[in-house]
Amino acid sequence: MSLMALRDLQSIGFILIEFPLYRIMNYITSYCEFMINLFEKPSYGLTPFYYFRIFFQFLKIISTVTLCANRFTSVFKPTKHTQGWKIYLCHVVISEILISALFSTPILTGPSFIYIHQNQAQLNYIHTIPYFRITSFRIFLMVSSLFFIILSLFITLSKISKLSANMRKLEISMIMSTIFLSLGFVFQLILSILVVTVPEDFTLAHPDIFWWFLIANQLACDYYMISGPIVLIIFNRNIRESIFRCCSKPRKPSRAQVNTLTG
Repeated sequence: MSLMALRDLQSIGFILIEFPLYRIMNYITSYCEFMINLFEKPSYGLTPFYYFRIFFQFLKIISTVTLCANRFTSVFKPTKHTQGWKIYLCHVVISEILISALFSTPILTGPSFIYIHQNQAQLNYIHTIPYFRITSFRIFLMVSSLFFIILSLFITLSKISKLSANMRKLEISMIMSTIFLSLGFVFQLILSILVVTVPEDFTLAHPDIFWWFLIANQLACDYYMISGPIVLIIFNRNIRESIFRCCSKPRKPSRAQVNTLTG
């Protein structure tokens, strides 16, 4: 469950970066006007917020691959699975952070800015180096990651029948969780490809379509980044029972029960 805990920490980090600056501008007009007046011109003051917003998105993609690899090894090498992940978990986490930081570096090459389109506040950065763009990196990472996820899930499902009944039930719930989390992954990939392939003239000529695209991108991002704990609660019986056990209030013993206990 340590990998799941890491995924949840990534979701929390994304929320702490996303909502205080980015989302509130879309709901509180006075705050949006204040931010636009504060950052009238592109500024490096916005760069840390935008950098960590993209950083957590990349980290989520890589952690999904890591989680899938974890389930893959649990089926193929069950005897060495636990010990191996205990030894290399720290190295895996450090690698995830370094790769995510590296893929987010294009943001550091130019100042960031706020712009309004169809009453939606957006945050972006100025591209200073041609072909050195976040969207291109995201598509590359998503395509390669999605290929690995599909391949590992297919192989894991083919071997799952050899497990015991309890292990089979656990692995199926984990696989279903990964599949549902990957749906947001696929939506994000489709939208990223549209960003690259659709010409800018088309978005300017069809502002309504572009508005719906922004809404879809926001929903896909929220689903992928925040839905992890909800999906786990739906598909993992142990987590559901733990939550219900914590939420249920202990009943006070009746007077008859007290008399029986005290003799």
